[in-house]
Amino acid sequence: MPTGWETERDVAGALLSCTQPPPTGDRPTYLPPSILVTFDKLPDGTTFDSWLQDYRQSLVEFYDRLRLIDTEEIALGDVAAFRTLSHYLHQVVGGVCTDQWCIEGQRRVYVITCSSGALQYDDFADTFARVASGFSVTAR
Repeated sequence: MPTGWETERDVAGALLSCTQPPPTGDRPTYLPPSILVTFDKLPDGTTFDSWLQDYRQSLVEFYDRLRLIDTEEIALGDVAAFRTLSHYLHQVVGGVCTDQWCIEGQRRVYVITCSSGALQYDDFADTFARVASGFSVTAR
């Protein structure tokens, strides 16, 4: 995770939450860049592709004025992933860019969600990509 960011491992519904602390004195509408890692078990008989289709539809239903900017299948090391870059409108802070990587492993789908204010996205895009590329699924 990025140096200096606050990391929590005991977050309900998540494996990990990591947030850059906001600058001192910033107004309450500041959206600090964040990284959230979650997972979902693949139900029996469900393929990764069908899970992705349902997931993409849920994004459109969940986020206000969601706009898909880019979707692509990529490799993170030797693991296939599906990346989605989107923009949505947050009621308090305005535009938000979200970069998400969905990775299948051990009958689970891991989702790495990286978000920042839309105007700050370029400042963090490389950090988000480095975090995603360093992700690995290990057997327990």
